[in-house]
Amino acid sequence: MAELLKQKNSPYWYIRYTDDIGKRRKFSSKTKNKSMALKIKNDYEAQEMAIKHGIVEKKKKKSDMSLNNAINDFLDDKKISGLAIGTIKNYRLALVNLQDALGSLTSIYKIGPTDRPVIRRYFRKTLRLNPQGTNIRLRSIKVFMRWLVKNGFLDKVPFEIDRDTFIKIKDVDKKPRFLMPGEFEKVMDEFVNDNMKAYCRLAFRLGLRLGEIPTAKLITPKRLRVIGKGDKDRTLPFPEDLLSDLETVQNTNYNTDSVSWSWSQAAKKSGVLKPCTCGKSDWSEFAKSDPCPYCKKPFDRNGNGKTFHSLRHTFACRMIGKGVSLLVVRDLLGHTTVKTTEDYLTWGQDYLIELFSDGNGVNWLYDALSDPNWYQNSTTIESASA
Repeated sequence: MAELLKQKNSPYWYIRYTDDIGKRRKFSSKTKNKSMALKIKNDYEAQEMAIKHGIVEKKKKKSDMSLNNAINDFLDDKKISGLAIGTIKNYRLALVNLQDALGSLTSIYKIGPTDRPVIRRYFRKTLRLNPQGTNIRLRSIKVFMRWLVKNGFLDKVPFEIDRDTFIKIKDVDKKPRFLMPGEFEKVMDEFVNDNMKAYCRLAFRLGLRLGEIPTAKLITPKRLRVIGKGDKDRTLPFPEDLLSDLETVQNTNYNTDSVSWSWSQAAKKSGVLKPCTCGKSDWSEFAKSDPCPYCKKPFDRNGNGKTFHSLRHTFACRMIGKGVSLLVVRDLLGHTTVKTTEDYLTWGQDYLIELFSDGNGVNWLYDALSDPNWYQNSTTIESASA
């Protein structure tokens, strides 16, 4: 039997059920109305009962399962489970890559260990995403393979997929993806559209993801409600001097791809965004040659990683450099676990403190979080010692 429950930090009702192997799972009803959520729960129970009594089939027979059908069933299953649209999109892109890599292979039962070097070669030589993009695609393919095993289509995963094998880690320089002091101002000076600057300032000052900015809303003059991944919301302190930027975003409603593109163009002009991790080449060389003439590594459209998302990285590093607890930074960024937040310590906390000790851009937030009254009414960010 399924049951309704409320999830912390989410306005929606969730439906919890027990799967075939006895594991407790849940998915979002995508509604705040309890009556509608109850109807969804009842429909789900009726469907499961029909499957149990053989009225409808839960999955296709093995002889009928092509790779394309398996992918469609997988995506449908993930949609039913209530995953975020962005996650479903990542799964779809990754599985299109899998189909392209395997070429004429049409049956999931023909996938074997010999296909591993084929897929690896496709990712390294043909697709050539940056390491972060490759990692996301590989994780999606791994989830798909495990789903095939869990649902009885395969007896075991055909081969292991690990990031270290598919990416030449030694060839990836760990260059900072955050902006160094003064680089944000350089990029802003190159913007032609002043309205676009509003998105940049909100991301830089609050650490918001680009997709979170258009839906952010004030609940009080000094508190901002942000809806993040998986419809998880969090409350952030909000400075009065960003009010005009928030209003600009709400009135213009630009496509997020346009904002990201505008940032990249301004960052290129300012010299902040380079086409290679070594940082020596420029974009004229990017158009003329591949790989980079200096380090001989492939060019990438995200270059040294200083894209719009680097504003969020910069915010996190500035907060850590100011001495704020990782637990608080985790909640400000909307991370599920502190392990994700710890990725910002790649360059060492001492280095970040030395680089960002002035707290430029986040001093106001540090002061707000230092006020004990902030935590009394906050539903998401709990006090943690710095």
